[in-house]
Amino acid sequence: ICLYAGPLATAREPNVIPKVAAAFQEAIAQQELAGAITVVADKDRILHRDVQGFADLENKTPLTEDTLFWIASM
Repeated sequence: ICLYAGPLATAREPNVIPKVAAAFQEAIAQQELAGAITVVADKDRILHRDVQGFADLENKTPLTEDTLFWIASM
């Protein structure tokens, strides 16, 4: 998990790596995940950024880039 909020996080170009997107879409289709926000970056730029699925399955609320998540110790 990266909580960095510098220049990489402000880029808004829609970059999607198809194999990464497909893998998460399959996990969502198999109901292993409700949704996912994925980011792949190198030291200079964001290579992939995608949002898929739902923040709330019951109400069919879509996941968005600014959805807040509960993070707890496992």
